[in-house]
Amino acid sequence: VMAAGMGSRYGGLKQIDPITSNGEFIIDFSVYDAVMNGFDKVVFVIKHAIEKDLEKEKTDQKQVVTQKSPWTDGGVLFLGLMCFIIFLSEGAVLDWGALFLKDEREVSVVWAGAGFAFFSIAMATMRLLGDGLIEKLQSEKIVLYGSLVGASGIFLIVCTPWVITALAGFTLLGLGVANIIPILFSKGAQINGIPSTLALPVISTLGYAGQLVGPALLGFIAHQTSLPIALALTGILLGIVAICFVFALNKRAKVSVNNH
Repeated sequence: VMAAGMGSRYGGLKQIDPITSNGEFIIDFSVYDAVMNGFDKVVFVIKHAIEKDLEKEKTDQKQVVTQKSPWTDGGVLFLGLMCFIIFLSEGAVLDWGALFLKDEREVSVVWAGAGFAFFSIAMATMRLLGDGLIEKLQSEKIVLYGSLVGASGIFLIVCTPWVITALAGFTLLGLGVANIIPILFSKGAQINGIPSTLALPVISTLGYAGQLVGPALLGFIAHQTSLPIALALTGILLGIVAICFVFALNKRAKVSVNNH
């Protein structure tokens, strides 16, 4: 049996992550099918680099799965909140970007959707380059720099009076936030004591709430103040994501030093 992929986006060895209430792996079903079709010997071809992880997962799955609720776990809620903010920024562009260009920058209705177009193209491009960036940099650094780039894009949109700089801001926002969500989901699959099958649904639920509920909250804030102020708040929230991961980087560095 040779599983395709290393699970770099997933954040772990997805072939041996439990997917049922009884703790069966994806690969369990492959082995079952092989046995049912007459095979009596199964050989696993794996990389030496993941041998220890494979053995650890096998040992962990023999233990009783914790009954701790992911809704009460600080790590799960933290990642869920970060996802909420990132999805909120995406929802802000989707729901309010065109209106901002039309009302605040006096762009014609025909071209008001240009901001979302620039954002989408930038995000798609960066997603294609994401795996290479993750291999070269620590994932926390991608979240840190991406959040800062995204926040810079928001402030460029709301603080400069020119259409061209607003479009540049939408582009920066797309480039910045493109790879953050996959990394946060990946981190969610690695939380100690919470199976990824329980953690990821909570994180994704909180995250997508940001895209669904977030724009409505921004609309309420814009009604009470102004649309630029509401969008600027999104930039501040992206800055908070960056600050949180500065602490994550520092904590990781301290752990590394202690281990050596």
